[in-house]
Amino acid sequence: MAGRKQLTPKQTAFCEAYAACFNPLKSAEYAGYEPADDKYQLQKAAYRALGNENVKMYINELLEEKRKCLQTVPFQAIIQNLVEITMDESVSTKDKLRASELLIKYKNTNSWEGAETRHVEAFIEALRGEIKWDENE
Repeated sequence: MAGRKQLTPKQTAFCEAYAACFNPLKSAEYAGYEPADDKYQLQKAAYRALGNENVKMYINELLEEKRKCLQTVPFQAIIQNLVEITMDESVSTKDKLRASELLIKYKNTNSWEGAETRHVEAFIEALRGEIKWDENE
């Protein structure tokens, strides 16, 4: 908290919501910014909040805490959960693609051995191309 000024309760709620969903409009609505029924005004309030240096600093602090927590999660657990999301028929296509994107991001920020990389890349390509995925490859 050093280096930034105290935030208002709305700003704090906005930051916490934004760090959870990365959606400025939903975060502003959750935090109680007015008017919630006017999407344009709500969006202006959201982007005004995101422009505040103290808000940015707190969001970065929250994201850093999340990053540290994620570093303690075993690699296999992350991959397994993301793959399970992409295979779950009750999950929307949008959420399946988001899980696939996270697999790609995770792959790009962590060192995987060649066989594991090809396996995940083939799976993601199959999801995007809506072709049947061969688990034996």
